[in-house]
Amino acid sequence: KGENTASLGLYIKDLKTGKVVFESNAKKALIPASITKSLTSATALSLLGSDFRFRTRVTLDNYRLSKGRLTGTLTVHATGDPTLESEFFMDNRGFCDSIARRLAERGVREFAGTITVEDTIPDSGQVESWSIDDTPWDYGAGFYGLNWKDNTFLLYPASGKSKPHVPDLKIIKHRNKSVDLKR
Repeated sequence: KGENTASLGLYIKDLKTGKVVFESNAKKALIPASITKSLTSATALSLLGSDFRFRTRVTLDNYRLSKGRLTGTLTVHATGDPTLESEFFMDNRGFCDSIARRLAERGVREFAGTITVEDTIPDSGQVESWSIDDTPWDYGAGFYGLNWKDNTFLLYPASGKSKPHVPDLKIIKHRNKSVDLKR
C-alpha cells in the first residue's frame, strides 16, 4: 500500500566531478521522514564504521612567537563535523578551550594573529526546499563545513538581541490586527 501513496525524491551527485549521477523528484518539496535519518545513519555506519570520529584540524601558518605573544594565521580546517560543541555530544565540547590549552602549553599568553576557517565542502548551506516549519529541527539546519553548537542561537525578540551575537540580524515585528467577530 505504501508504495502507491508515498513520495520519494532522490538526488545523487558525484562529489569529485560535480556531475549529477541520478535524480528523481529532486525539485519536489517533500515532507522529510524519520526513516531518512535511519537510512543515513545505516549508510554512515556501513561506509565509515562504528569507530569513525570527525576530526577538525587546527594549524598555524606564518607564525612567530615572541615573549608569549603569538602572531600568524590560525586555520580551522572544517570537515562537516555536525557534533562540534554540540549540546547532544558532551565529549565534543571544549573545542576552543583545547586550542587555548595547546597554545598555552607552548608558551603562548597572547594571540594577536588571524583566525580563518577553511571550508572546502562544495554546495554547503541552507537547504532551499524545506518548509519554514522544518528549520528549527536538526534535519532542517542545512549542511555546512563548519557547524558550531548545533548551528543555533538564542533570540530575544523584545530586545532584538541574540546569544551569541549575530551580526546584521534584523528583526521585523508585525502586529496582527484582530477582528472582532461578535455580532
